[in-house]
Amino acid sequence: ERLRELDFSGTALKELPSLIGNLIGLVKLILDNCENLVCLLDSFCQLKFLEKLNLKGCSRLEIFPEILDTMEMLTKLNLSRTALKELPSSIDNLIGLEELVLNNC
Repeated sequence: ERLRELDFSGTALKELPSLIGNLIGLVKLILDNCENLVCLLDSFCQLKFLEKLNLKGCSRLEIFPEILDTMEMLTKLNLSRTALKELPSSIDNLIGLEELVLNNC
């Protein structure tokens, strides 16, 4: 509950741990330059207080997961330098989104 920020920048993660959804107090999740990251599990949608998700430089990330529930608190999403080809139509469920960065995808 008390963990507010989690920074995995530059690590060799291939996917987020499935228990990430249990970190209910998380506000910032930073995965800059996790070049081996290939998927983002749907469980990140359980992070109801998440305000910032940074995936900049995750050059193997090709698919952004469906957003099954609305996420009101997420205001900043950085997907720069990822391998994304498209965003899911459920991106509309990010109803609080103020900043979406897609440079060099």
